[in-house]
Amino acid sequence: MKKKAIKEIKKAFLFFQDRVPLLGKPLISFLRFLRFQFYYRPLFKIAKLKSEVEEPNKIYWVDPDEIELKYDHEKKRIDEIKDRGKILGGDWDISNKKFEDGSIYKSLKAHFLGDKKWKETELYQKMAKKIEKGELIQGCHNLKSLDNYFSGIDRLYKKIKTEGYKLNRESMRNGKCDPYFEKYDEVIVNISRKGWPLFCDGRHRLSIAKLLGIEEIPVIVAARHKEWFNFKIELKKYSEKRNGLYQPAYHFDLVDIPYNYDGARFEIIKENIGISNGEVLDIGANFGYFCHKLEEIGFECTAIEINPQEVYFMKKLKEANRDNFSIYRESIFEFKRDKKLNYDVVLALYVFHHFLKRKATYKQLIELLKRMESKEIYLGTPSPDEDQMKDAYRNYAPNQFAEFIIEYSTLNNFQLLKEFESGRRLYKIAQ
Repeated sequence: MKKKAIKEIKKAFLFFQDRVPLLGKPLISFLRFLRFQFYYRPLFKIAKLKSEVEEPNKIYWVDPDEIELKYDHEKKRIDEIKDRGKILGGDWDISNKKFEDGSIYKSLKAHFLGDKKWKETELYQKMAKKIEKGELIQGCHNLKSLDNYFSGIDRLYKKIKTEGYKLNRESMRNGKCDPYFEKYDEVIVNISRKGWPLFCDGRHRLSIAKLLGIEEIPVIVAARHKEWFNFKIELKKYSEKRNGLYQPAYHFDLVDIPYNYDGARFEIIKENIGISNGEVLDIGANFGYFCHKLEEIGFECTAIEINPQEVYFMKKLKEANRDNFSIYRESIFEFKRDKKLNYDVVLALYVFHHFLKRKATYKQLIELLKRMESKEIYLGTPSPDEDQMKDAYRNYAPNQFAEFIIEYSTLNNFQLLKEFESGRRLYKIAQ
């Protein structure tokens, strides 16, 4: 009932906006604020009171280069076995200790990429000094056993290089695990309040994966910071209320949250994009999925999203992935108003048809197209038979819609990239 009432209020506000624009626009913004605060926010507050147990031995696949920092064990000692699945508060996750500054990574890099002998590395020398003092280090009690230990690292490196990075537990089952690394486990990480994976255990395997440029490795999560866990629950609740997220939540710890549209559209755009780098404007960016993916392959992106709940989640996901794209919470019609929009690529993925529904926004769309200076526009069109287009001011057939874009932009050709089973289409419009 609450959601239906909000829709009716919005309808009335839009009617008012078309007739009194100066008052209507602030009212619409206020309505969006109310919707976020009183419809979605209460779900989040309830979610934060709920305690859930995370699956302790679940495998996640992570880019090794995303594991930049180590958690600060001096603030809190986290047991990679006993603390699995735990949600922990405190400041243990605030750390500036870089994994690649550690002696193990630096020594493996010097040996495998710098051709240094093990005895010349910092790690060997540190371990040798401790053994000479009578200490037992990594099961080594003399220099001969220490040399065998480093020979084991050589074998592990060669094995991963020649056979690829495999689940350690699978290697154990096949009886192929090196005796010096017989640990029925994977690389262990903790997750910070910001969503960053913090190294916990598995130094040799993580170092080797980084040195070999392996794209993804299996990891297990020990502890999660309470603030990150609360955000994860918020996103789950939001997904449940919306019958799935619109786009995937692009973080390894969130991959199981249901969504409606996978990465197929991004792959089509990636395959057809005519430039290798440049500036991208994503109109109606939702959670910023396309900005995140395009940034990964070298583009500089700007996300425009007017809905506060989408912006809220987008900012969190951007921070969790250490992305750099810009976010603007405003109408595309207000963005850099009265200025040319100079972007190499514009993404208008299933958003422009909303502007066809009313005369006022239809005219604004025409003015927007006239302001655009772009090389390519990717246009997503709905089926004209969709219920949402029933009483639209203009309801173009897909090709007509592409021709409409050409009529008012600086571009002159369109290409149908994909027609989906739903009747929706994806076009590339270019010069």
